[in-house]
Amino acid sequence: MDKRFPQEIWGQIKNAKVDEVLKPKVVGNKYVTVKIKSIIPPQKMSFEEAKELVKRDFEKEERVKKLEEMAQALLKNSDKLKFETKDYISIRDFKSLDGLNSKESRFFVANLFRSKDRVGTVNLGDKIVVFKIVDQRLSDKKMFFQNRDLELTKSGELNRNLLSNLSKVYKIESYIKGF
Repeated sequence: MDKRFPQEIWGQIKNAKVDEVLKPKVVGNKYVTVKIKSIIPPQKMSFEEAKELVKRDFEKEERVKKLEEMAQALLKNSDKLKFETKDYISIRDFKSLDGLNSKESRFFVANLFRSKDRVGTVNLGDKIVVFKIVDQRLSDKKMFFQNRDLELTKSGELNRNLLSNLSKVYKIESYIKGF
């Protein structure tokens, strides 16, 4: 059963007929409307088909276990390893890393920046990257402060414009206590 829908909707789907459209339901923060196009009854799988599927899953699990064991062995001897040193990596702008496609690179960098460990691993499914952080720096402090100043300026300008427009629509009266 698909976990995207709650049990209530699955109950309605199971009881629906072909070409029936179910009423819209809220799932998360979206509305979902379901139309039943066809009903495919469950079919028995032959032993050979099941054996192939189980064999494939087992082999994948074994590969993942071996990768994790290798990564843990590398972590234990991380002081003796020679890591390939890269230039500083920024979470905002980085190029695809060697041996990883752009999606894997983004996933690795995101997990690297979440990690509190100096040496660790990031599991990419069929790959595991072992990393060692040798140096860190706050990238371009000037840019950070410029962005913050720009946001403050925008916010101040928006507030001034809002007050100006409101003063055109509503009468503003000032009351000062003590006079």
